[in-house]
Amino acid sequence: MNYFGRSSQQSVIINPETVVEHIEKCLQLYPDLQFEIVHLICNNEYASAHCALKYTSGNETLQFEFLNMFKISGGKISEQWLYADVLDILIESISATHTVASL
Repeated sequence: MNYFGRSSQQSVIINPETVVEHIEKCLQLYPDLQFEIVHLICNNEYASAHCALKYTSGNETLQFEFLNMFKISGGKISEQWLYADVLDILIESISATHTVASL
């Protein structure tokens, strides 16, 4: 069952198989990718997850956190809201490939 995904950048219809493909591609690019659910809050209608990702890019270990909130309908995800501070992610990625002096 597809569901509606909303993020700070866009809103799209999400196919669960596409999510699996995306995760597989991420693991190919970053074999040491680690995913952690830091906090999880649930009730019958919503689930909220504070998550952390950690991976290596070059010689640098990068980590960022994000929030997911899911609406549950009929026992399945019907909507997802994702919040990630894209600026923090970009700064982490840039600093992993450049020194401060070169910026």
